[in-house]
Amino acid sequence: MIKSSFVVFLLIALTFCTNKKKSNHIEFYEHNIPKVNLKSKKINFDEIVMPIKINRKGKYLFVMESKRTSTDVPAIHIIDTENWNYYRRKGVKGYGPLELAVVSSFFPGKDSGTFEVYSAQDKKMLEYSIHDNSLVAKSEYKQPEIVYKVVKISQASDSTFLGISVDDPNKLIEFNKDGDKVAAYGTWEKVLTHPSLTNFQLYNLNRGWFKGDMRLGLHVNACLFRDRLEIFNYDTKDFIIVDGPNLELPNFEIIGQDLYIPLEDNPYTYRDISFTDDFIFALYGGIGEFEYRETSQIANKIYVFSHSGEPTILFNLDRSIVGLTVDFLQKKIYGITTDEDPGIAVFDLSEVEFSSN
Repeated sequence: MIKSSFVVFLLIALTFCTNKKKSNHIEFYEHNIPKVNLKSKKINFDEIVMPIKINRKGKYLFVMESKRTSTDVPAIHIIDTENWNYYRRKGVKGYGPLELAVVSSFFPGKDSGTFEVYSAQDKKMLEYSIHDNSLVAKSEYKQPEIVYKVVKISQASDSTFLGISVDDPNKLIEFNKDGDKVAAYGTWEKVLTHPSLTNFQLYNLNRGWFKGDMRLGLHVNACLFRDRLEIFNYDTKDFIIVDGPNLELPNFEIIGQDLYIPLEDNPYTYRDISFTDDFIFALYGGIGEFEYRETSQIANKIYVFSHSGEPTILFNLDRSIVGLTVDFLQKKIYGITTDEDPGIAVFDLSEVEFSSN
């Protein structure tokens, strides 16, 4: 059992006293954060073959398949968590109308009966019905060529998107459905030891998972090889940089115009992000490619941050997962297991006491 008073005491005693904050830059170390061990149960579905992402809307989970699966396997599985029934198959793989190459990002949709996904490979946003039996999308929107260098996107408003470009001096670009640039936010910080890095090289150094929540106005870039989260508040237009637990840069080489990060020298860091009304849940690996190949371990830690970037708790998981989504109302974390027979891991948060800053 997790003792609530223990968590609260550590939150008060440690979180505010030992993490460094200067302006909008926070640095933290793992030993300064209260830790809780979480146990899970695993639920399998025969229909799920090679899952790589998981998202949630209401009582439904949306499990995304790898693009390496055959075209007979749908791109998206919908699971009803009230009865744990397999509910619907969605997404025909391909490059034709209302088909998609890969699910890169998930969006809740405009109403209760729909959801949307972004396919970065073919630059399409597709809208699906949750409840009908059709595998193909209801409609699609093709990203204009003028913003083709934008490779990560999040929904900023009802009419605009935020995106990360591979070579723009700004960290984020806001554009509308016609591809018109509405605004740009932030600039890449120079690296003191390598001040001549180009925008493209800085993008590669900081690339990772970009997710947002339009309702909360929060958008986060979670780096894949660097222990860094960049939290953007769309309402205030402010960035908060959170570095830790490792404050060092990954080892990298400059080869031609590219910045190359050797897999043998650098573990993967952040693996996914999920938002709640008060917190940011960040799945963390610290595990390298070769260790993953030997052990199937990808990530077994979750750092929980306030919306202002303060680390509040570290969950040590009893199994490795890739991808997570959080249902804070039901006090559940859902993840995709990384073992030979992947399924859905369910972690219970009902005994954990949370305290936002």
